Amino acid sequence: MDSGNAKKRVCVIIPQKEHERLSRMAGETGRTAAGYLRWLLNRHFRELDKGEQEE
Repeated sequence: MDSGNAKKRVCVIIPQKEHERLSRMAGETGRTAAGYLRWLLNRHFRELDKGEQEE
């Protein structure tokens, strides 16, 4: 089995105000809140990787 594609579940608790903002921003991009959060994390990880390569 290829463990490179293994998926793990993460649970986060955020205040209602932030959840409403996340849901609104997700809707503006045609994503679900969970999908938008995954997209944000991936974008952040790419930026971190880019910064490490420049050092």
